[in-house]
Amino acid sequence: MIRTCVFCGATFDANRKRDLCDECAHAVEKRIYHPTHGVCCVCGAVMTDARRGKKYCSKKCKRISRRIIAQRWHVAHPEHKEVKKPAKKEKPEEKKSFLSDVEDLGRKMGYGGYGQMMAVIRARCQRSGLSVRSEFCHLKFVYEKEHCHD
Repeated sequence: MIRTCVFCGATFDANRKRDLCDECAHAVEKRIYHPTHGVCCVCGAVMTDARRGKKYCSKKCKRISRRIIAQRWHVAHPEHKEVKKPAKKEKPEEKKSFLSDVEDLGRKMGYGGYGQMMAVIRARCQRSGLSVRSEFCHLKFVYEKEHCHD
């Protein structure tokens, strides 16, 4: 990929994202490891408001510096090659809660939502003496039997 150097404007071939040509990168690297107080390590601009320990005139220069430092570290430590992360496993479908099952059945049967369906289930529970869950399972079974033709 052909890129243009941020500082000198020269074009160069780069196989990864780089902002500087080799000559500018070497010059910047020297300034990074041997900084001068009040001078930006990357672009060489004089900083009038230089505080103690300030090395960069802008966030852009700091980003360029971090890239150069990281690149140098990776060249010095080839054993730490970037390892591609394995593909994420698909999560199993989450089990629906009883509340959402009741709401879905109520909407299918035309009762509205959860509240109206629970009123129907509780009324049937008082007549039959079954638990709410048992009555729900019975209603769901009957509904699916009547409406799902395979």
